[in-house]
Amino acid sequence: MSFSKAKIQRFNEIKECTPSPAKYNITTQEKIKLGIISQSGKYIKKPESQSGSETGSINSTPCFQTPTVPKKKKFLGMSTFKTRTADRQEELREKIVECHNKDVYIKDLVEQIEEMTEKMATLEQEKLILLAENEKIAEETTLKQGKLNEIHLKHNEIHAQVKVMNSSLRKIRQESEALKNENCVEFAKILKYVNKFQDLHDKAIKENQNEALEMEKKNRQEFQKEIESLKHRLKQELEEANKKLNESEAKVTLLEENFKEVSLLTEMQTKEKIDEIEASWKLKLEAKEKESEAILKECQEISEYNIIQSEIEKNQLKVSLSEKEKMYDELVEKYNVLETDRNKMNEEVNNLKSEKHAYELSITTFRDTIEVLKKRLINSDRDVEQLKEELGQSEEKILLYEKKTTELTNQLNETQVANEEFEIQYESTSKIMQNQVKTIEKHLLNKVEVLEGELKRDKQLLNEVLQQHHEQQSLIMKAQETVAQANNWIESLEKRQNELETEMKDSKNKLIEETEEAAEIRKKYIEKSGELDKLAQQYEEVLAELKQTKDKNEELQNLIGPYQQQLEAYDNELKIMMNEKQTIAKEAKDLTQKYADILGHHNHKQKIKHLTDLKVRSSELFEKNIDLESKNFKLNKLVDKLKKEVEDLKKGGKKIKLSNEDKENLGSPKCLKGVQSPGPLKDKN
Repeated sequence: MSFSKAKIQRFNEIKECTPSPAKYNITTQEKIKLGIISQSGKYIKKPESQSGSETGSINSTPCFQTPTVPKKKKFLGMSTFKTRTADRQEELREKIVECHNKDVYIKDLVEQIEEMTEKMATLEQEKLILLAENEKIAEETTLKQGKLNEIHLKHNEIHAQVKVMNSSLRKIRQESEALKNENCVEFAKILKYVNKFQDLHDKAIKENQNEALEMEKKNRQEFQKEIESLKHRLKQELEEANKKLNESEAKVTLLEENFKEVSLLTEMQTKEKIDEIEASWKLKLEAKEKESEAILKECQEISEYNIIQSEIEKNQLKVSLSEKEKMYDELVEKYNVLETDRNKMNEEVNNLKSEKHAYELSITTFRDTIEVLKKRLINSDRDVEQLKEELGQSEEKILLYEKKTTELTNQLNETQVANEEFEIQYESTSKIMQNQVKTIEKHLLNKVEVLEGELKRDKQLLNEVLQQHHEQQSLIMKAQETVAQANNWIESLEKRQNELETEMKDSKNKLIEETEEAAEIRKKYIEKSGELDKLAQQYEEVLAELKQTKDKNEELQNLIGPYQQQLEAYDNELKIMMNEKQTIAKEAKDLTQKYADILGHHNHKQKIKHLTDLKVRSSELFEKNIDLESKNFKLNKLVDKLKKEVEDLKKGGKKIKLSNEDKENLGSPKCLKGVQSPGPLKDKN
């Protein structure tokens, strides 16, 4: 007989669900005390031949073997044999329990070692990831530092350009202001003189033209009249002279001989008279020309005075027109107000009419009721008193209604009369205003026609004046064009300056924001560096615990060494005893099966509980892992930002002296305090 094959389970095939011995205590039954095996009977020689059933399970397992009872020679005394077997059974059972407990403890230690190794592997992976991320961050910081240097260079170039542009703008402004000051005075004087000259020239031309035309017309008419009168006199005198000549010829024919000398004398006298008449007429013409010149001068003065008066009258008419327009607007407003009042009065009249109609209807109804009551009075005498009272009340109401109707009719008549008066007043005022407006319009149209004629003449004169001053205007236009070009150039430069100023402001704001972010990142970096130091300390503590566990494991393995030799001896003894004690083996087998069943049920329940606990812990650890990853990501970002800030500070001129001892853990609170502590990136880790 031999024990059944036990379940083979190696150290590297231990399941993770089994808890450590510290988690729970295995409830074991009370140990059965076995007999103690004597030293002489422990190490007995093996028999030469053994059955396959006895050695089958031993040869196949490399781990601890179930001891087989060695065969022993029969002793003479049965009592001594029984006591020895009982003692040996008790010892065997104790050893089995001790081995089982040691196996469990070893399994727990192995599990702890595996967990610690896994943690070490994960921490090393995280360390490698952090190192790679730090390298990436360093590369990114170098790139960003290069970009920032480029931006600073561009900023300096723009600043220099702005300074140059400002200096050029100032020079151009000074030059433009000087040119404006020089040219503006001259242009203003020239324009004033030109305007005055044009005004005077226009006025003089207008006056001279008008006066010359009028004087020419008048002189022509006078000269024509005088010439006609002179012609008429000459004709009369010639006719008289012809008559006299005819008479004288008749007489001469009679008295030719006697009066030849008289005829010569008369001819001479007539010639002298004609010469005298011509001289007198010439003198008269010269005097009249002088008078015409004086009259022209007087006409010019009168025309100037008339023009001034006409302008004054024009201004007065404009003022009067504006006043009358205001009056007209006021009257229109009054008319609108009166119309609204009239509409209101009409509404009131309509209301009064409706009330009157209602009162009339009520009066008719009352009269009908009165008639009905009268008819009823004839038929019935009982309700006479009531009817009289009702009649009195109705008559009083009728009187009141009649009074109200009379009052309303009076009010209606008054409102109609007032409305008619308002309409008459409005019509009269509107007619008066329309007539005034028409007269003013006619007067103004006449003046406009006159002024249009004057304008046409003035335009002709203006064209002549413009031709004369065209060269001056061309020069002025050229100067204005140069000034406009300068102003455009100044405006473009000002726009460019404003754009550059806005760019400068934006860059300054960005720099301020970046500095603020850098300060925040520094704070976060300091906090995270403290957290990293804490994690490093925890890591070191874990490493120390691992070392301790390894040492314990080695110690336990050293302790297990001598026990293995004893176990081999026990195996040999058990193999020898198995042949002799089949009955005891059967009982032990039954007991071990029952014991295993009991322990299996108990351990199964505990394993289920432990699995649930492990699931909860695994979920918690997963969440913690996610949080740690997020924190790690944030820390990486902070490290990037801090590196950028460090590079910015280096570029800005603020150089930070890095200590030779602790360059990697820069910015950590321990480094800032001055305490030298091994960081997470030291050689010790």
